[in-house]
Amino acid sequence: FSELLSIPIIRSVIDQKDTIRILDIGSGTGAAIVGALLAISDRGGRKVRFEVKSLDTNHDALAKQDEIMKSLKKSMNLDLYVDPCHVNLPFDLKDFIPALTAIADREGKKYDFITSWKFLSEFYNVNFSSARGITYNTLLIASRMLLPEGLCVVSDVTIKGDDHEFFSTTLNREANQHDRNAEATMRTILPLPCTTCSSTCTIDSCFTQRRFVLQHQLARNGDETKIAYRVFAPNA
Repeated sequence: FSELLSIPIIRSVIDQKDTIRILDIGSGTGAAIVGALLAISDRGGRKVRFEVKSLDTNHDALAKQDEIMKSLKKSMNLDLYVDPCHVNLPFDLKDFIPALTAIADREGKKYDFITSWKFLSEFYNVNFSSARGITYNTLLIASRMLLPEGLCVVSDVTIKGDDHEFFSTTLNREANQHDRNAEATMRTILPLPCTTCSSTCTIDSCFTQRRFVLQHQLARNGDETKIAYRVFAPNA
């Protein structure tokens, strides 16, 4: 999010908004939401209201998220409303599509940011064959809920499932498949190489990786997190 907001045209659009609406698909305990709030709220003292809808299949994670968000709201004095919503998103593609479509029909086109972080890979880890196409269809369906100047951010771990490919490769291939679809209403804007090549790229093994090292009491030399990501914006 800090990278996104360092781009002048994106920062300009966000700075003009009094209310920012975020939809997080597969929110877990809300780490991605916290990151977004921290980045966007650093706006030179200008107050903005945040309205967040977080979707997850885990009741316990949503309960912990509620506690975290209340603490964050108080400590940062945020104008923040969070609606944690328990949903059922099946692990096979044929049932996943109607479930997410129903959510899109209910929500409508109203979000400035739609995010999905370290979530989609879980479907492929359960059953790679039955999950193939979930990322592609998530992008098509999510775009229906994105405002004309909104952004869709998908980020996931660069791990390899049992006997299958690295998920970053899966993400790259299905994101490119989405961008080649003539009926898709958004396209890749980051990483920059994918911006120009996503609709013509045929290299399935290519992806961009970001690496973060976190130091804490249980890892004196640091824990390394590796992610791949794609950012999409409406075609216009």
